[in-house]
Amino acid sequence: MQDKHAGRVVGFASCAPCGGDAFLRELERAVTEDGLKGVWATSSLKGAYPDDDEAVPFFDLVTRLDIPVVIHPPSIGFGEERTNVYRLASNVGRPFDNGLTLSRLIVRGIFERLPTLKLVGSHLGGGVCEIIGRLDYAWELQEEAFFLGSYEPILINHTPSHYLKMMYLDLVCYHTPAARCGIETMGADHFLFGSDAPPLTVLKQRGLKMVDDLGLNAADKDKILSGNPGNCSS
Repeated sequence: MQDKHAGRVVGFASCAPCGGDAFLRELERAVTEDGLKGVWATSSLKGAYPDDDEAVPFFDLVTRLDIPVVIHPPSIGFGEERTNVYRLASNVGRPFDNGLTLSRLIVRGIFERLPTLKLVGSHLGGGVCEIIGRLDYAWELQEEAFFLGSYEPILINHTPSHYLKMMYLDLVCYHTPAARCGIETMGADHFLFGSDAPPLTVLKQRGLKMVDDLGLNAADKDKILSGNPGNCSS
């Protein structure tokens, strides 16, 4: 599909960050031989998270290959036992899993160690922009807030919001105030248009309308819809 529709379709590999050498060899082959342009990974997989030590070789590889990594939640994230009704697993549990993963990657020092990493968080980052102030004060207060739990070892030299602005998020949220919060937090340069279409093709127009409703200037709107690096349409 990528070869047939050059310039319009971009193919990404998929990989389990904690999967081990076999997964990494196939990812490298898919990029260097098949010409795929990036990689998708789930925010968790059977209890393993991308900030686990087993994922270090994965992030070293994608940084060396200089490809973007899209973090997308699995079909079921944490809290499955309470999100198994009314599609809450999809609409609540999955974003929560994504937000947890991005937060863990930040505080566990992924950008401190790999500042050139290209990381894209799907679904508006699972609300990470709404909680970034809490992540910041947890780092700033450190031992003053000892009763909230340990903050050791300290693996970052700046506030979490500093590192949040080093990644990209997509706008799959369908709530204009939430999208506006994200853009005000990170800037339009760090957002990509997304719609969950396909497979939910009816949502594409809703996503486009939300971008219109944000009231952005023409330059920022163009950045989000097509201009920002690594833009995607799903």
